[in-house]
Amino acid sequence: MADRTAGELLDAVLRAIERIDFTEVAELFHPDGVFDCPYAPGGPSIARGRDAIVALLRGSAEAMWKTFAFTVDREYACTDPAFAIAEYHSEALLHNGRTYRNRYITVCEARDGRIVLFREHFDPQAIVAGMS
Repeated sequence: MADRTAGELLDAVLRAIERIDFTEVAELFHPDGVFDCPYAPGGPSIARGRDAIVALLRGSAEAMWKTFAFTVDREYACTDPAFAIAEYHSEALLHNGRTYRNRYITVCEARDGRIVLFREHFDPQAIVAGMS
């Protein structure tokens, strides 16, 4: 895993979330990793450490969605393979029967073959609308 670029890791974590495979999510994050959502509903949300990241994502799955699918629209080349920037969108079926869609821009940083930073920017109003 040490030779994976940040772009490869970003894509791998999206696919693991789609499969609701939090064991793989944990393997992709560095023990000291950070999952940062600066525009989360209710204010910034930052999970620090692999266990906290998995708990955040697992809690979101249990509270919100049955299925989740991501489509990467564009990846931006970075001169350093330890960094990746991507635009993507999602479609999810929520537990309340609604469909949730959102667009994202994510900055990902890798170290030692694992994600140390996953900073996800999205539209918080789309989450609020999906849950109402």
